[in-house]
Amino acid sequence: MKVVLIFPPPADPALPYASLPYLAASLHQRGIKDVIQKDLNLETFLNLLTQPQLRQAAQAAEKALTRGDLPPDRTDPVRRILREADCTIRDLPEALSILRDPVRFYELDSLLFAKEVFNNACDLLSAPFRHFRFRKYSYSTHELLSPSEILSAVDEEPQNPVVRFFQDNALPDLLALKPGLVAISVPYFQQLVPSLILTKLIKHRSPSTFVCLGGPIVSWGKQALLSESFRRFPLDGFFVGEADTGLPELVEALSGPGHLHQVPNFVVLHDGKVRDYSNPPHSEDLDALPTPAYEGLPLADYLAPKRLISLSLSRGCYWNRCTFCNYSFIKLGPYRFRNPAASARDVAAIVEKTGEDVFCFESDVIQPEDLAAFSRELLAQNIRIKWHAVVRFEDSIDDEFCTLLAKAGCVRLYAGLESACQRLLDLMDKGITVPIIERILRSCSDAGIAVEAGVFFGFPSETPAEADQTVEFFRKHRSRITRSDAGTFRLLRGSPISAEPREYGIVVTDVYEERWFELSYQPLEDTGRDHAVRAVAQLETLYPAIKLIDIPEEILLLARLGKEALNDLVPQRGPRNSVEPG
Repeated sequence: MKVVLIFPPPADPALPYASLPYLAASLHQRGIKDVIQKDLNLETFLNLLTQPQLRQAAQAAEKALTRGDLPPDRTDPVRRILREADCTIRDLPEALSILRDPVRFYELDSLLFAKEVFNNACDLLSAPFRHFRFRKYSYSTHELLSPSEILSAVDEEPQNPVVRFFQDNALPDLLALKPGLVAISVPYFQQLVPSLILTKLIKHRSPSTFVCLGGPIVSWGKQALLSESFRRFPLDGFFVGEADTGLPELVEALSGPGHLHQVPNFVVLHDGKVRDYSNPPHSEDLDALPTPAYEGLPLADYLAPKRLISLSLSRGCYWNRCTFCNYSFIKLGPYRFRNPAASARDVAAIVEKTGEDVFCFESDVIQPEDLAAFSRELLAQNIRIKWHAVVRFEDSIDDEFCTLLAKAGCVRLYAGLESACQRLLDLMDKGITVPIIERILRSCSDAGIAVEAGVFFGFPSETPAEADQTVEFFRKHRSRITRSDAGTFRLLRGSPISAEPREYGIVVTDVYEERWFELSYQPLEDTGRDHAVRAVAQLETLYPAIKLIDIPEEILLLARLGKEALNDLVPQRGPRNSVEPG
């Protein structure tokens, strides 16, 4: 049986994502060799970001304005987009060339020019439509909170560029391969509607092709997928949790020797009936997994001078107590860490096969002692790479730890700070104090490691003064916190707060089972939420490059130029489209 693994749009086309190489390697390990990795996200961007496509979009937007097809709040933004359309179309080939250029990418004026043109091109593609918003991290302006809203978006605006590309290019190419199984990986919420559109198109044209979904967003939405709204949707099944073992078992069940009831973490949908094999959840033995098969992807085609390789050193969260978080709800398995020597050998094998030497260890979170053990293995095996990883602010992170990581090639860490108000940190059960956070920031900075700190405003009971306290913390440590990941509080299904909302001074106003992931709520005592939006805007003024330089690009800059290069990320610039590439 031929298996096609698909990574759908939209996501960042600068790097290959890990889910397909992991699944492909697990299939190969079980002797299933007829496997194709299809990065449909990359294909979509490369197809749509062309001058003919942009000219067609500009003409369609002009007609939409003339006919009055767009809502009033959309007309002025579209007019602005069209005023810049000629420059955007003219500059697009140059911008795409810069993004892949091993010299000009690292010239900051050139990179900022290229990113601005890239974003303008995505806006132009979206201009003719009421709700379609095509960028790396967006697809629709709809809230898409409930199954019915999601399915309405699947059928809306059927002639947007992504759907047209699916119909005219991606679907014929896919069906020409004659796959028996199509598995679509959905790690990001903005990919959900395109994934469902693609599923519907495949099943309409080839009803016998088995189509399944997997990934964190699918696990998150298990109850929504089992709701009455989805009961007749043409989907054959989906994975809840990890699929490294389950996907090979599914292939064997569909091709003969196995049985569907033996497929761990899988839910079968057939004729409106459900067979749920996801309980109890199966967690993978990370030491038994093979090295991800990145060589199966078109690495030279990505929009970057080097390909950032993602590798999971661990799965699950060892802390698993933050009251706002639902990792245990969507990831299901306990914390596990792959043998550090095996992970180091994974890195060496990928470097040898692909020539890439910048890595992103994008696990949920890694215990400091585990990351230290892995760093020592990299040094012991003389593996020379640059890398980024995800940690928690922990008391055990000190000067010695940061020096070890930097010596092993670490250039960047992400850690969730959430707030600089101790009262809120305690309510969140973060298990850390503000002075310890400050000490860790100093240790990282002294070792030359850049830090991105996650933060959100509007946690239940947060006051404007407490939000200001966090903003001032970032202002004070601007030289040590090189990027802020700022947003506002969202009440997530499966989080401890959602289970006991009154304990945190709120009431849930949704029917819990009818929401995919985010719940609406009201505070019992209104402290206001305007301050949260205002605080995010204040942080954006401290980190203006965030709107143009995405994280993969930042990691590549750090790997080549070092932490201090980020200080010059936002030179003085003229009007839009006036910057000449270097």
